[in-house]
Amino acid sequence: MALFHVGLWAFTRGDTATVMRTRQSLAALKSPTGRSWLRNESIVYDDMLGAYLAVARKSTDARARLAQLDSMLRNAPSLDDRLNTLMNSLLADLWERIDDPARALAANRRFHVGLEMGRLSSTRIRREARLLERLDRPREAIVAWRSDVALRANAEPSLQPDLAQAKANLARLEVKVR
Repeated sequence: MALFHVGLWAFTRGDTATVMRTRQSLAALKSPTGRSWLRNESIVYDDMLGAYLAVARKSTDARARLAQLDSMLRNAPSLDDRLNTLMNSLLADLWERIDDPARALAANRRFHVGLEMGRLSSTRIRREARLLERLDRPREAIVAWRSDVALRANAEPSLQPDLAQAKANLARLEVKVR
């Protein structure tokens, strides 16, 4: 998992060369049986980094890569709940980046409550609110924005601008549905 995080970190900084080297390192960890349905974690990590690169590069196969990854995450019985939750959160981000809010919302809703980490929880709720707005479902978006505001009511100073934006989004939607 450490290699995967190195790859994600490099991706967020625009360092695609490090992402490619990370993918090569992950490929070396793959089991000799290849891409069986019972996929090991290094294959999942490699697929996710490949999807990130495809989206970032606006590759013609980006949507197909995401669809394949989405299918695997919905149907692969061998993934543990922790990995499945993390990967679906990342996949939701990618679907949102290529402007497919319906698929982003579906991926965002695939999580395991008992294993969801605090940071992922607030990220998931905020993303849910944004996506519901984009899908013209304001009443559901209001519920999500209210949850987000409540979760971050005592946010540290660096997060106050985000909280203010969430409150503004909530107020705007509440006026809209009246």
